[in-house]
Amino acid sequence: MITALAMICSCHKQDLSAKEQLAQRKLELDAREEAFAERKSVLDDREKALDEREKALQQTEKSLAAKEQATMNAQTNPANAQDPAEMDVEGDTVTQQLSTRIPDPSQAVVETVEKESEILGAQNLPASGGLPTQNQLNADQLQRERQRIMNAAGISPAPQ
Repeated sequence: MITALAMICSCHKQDLSAKEQLAQRKLELDAREEAFAERKSVLDDREKALDEREKALQQTEKSLAAKEQATMNAQTNPANAQDPAEMDVEGDTVTQQLSTRIPDPSQAVVETVEKESEILGAQNLPASGGLPTQNQLNADQLQRERQRIMNAAGISPAPQ
């Protein structure tokens, strides 16, 4: 009988330890399920955010495509073209602005010739006898050079 009592006590102890292990495993399983549920909700939130981003991107693409199409229609549609008179005025304005920035080439040639004549005129050499003076020769050379430059530039000489 003692043996039977010992066996019953032993089985009872094993039963208690098995119940404790089962309760421990249940707690671990519940914790895992809870963590899994949290992860799933985070992933669902991310998926929703990505869907919203995708929709916003599609709307942006559609609006850009519409703007591009409108631009293309405006360029090809003659009804949207500017009035020819306005285009002429714009062209004249641009031409006038450019012409004020670019110096006149004929004026530059005239200025160069005048500078050369001043330099040559400043060199006064004494005259000798009946021969033409150095100043007269320089003036003639200067006049010929001036004429040659003006002809090359396509400028008619100013009346003197």
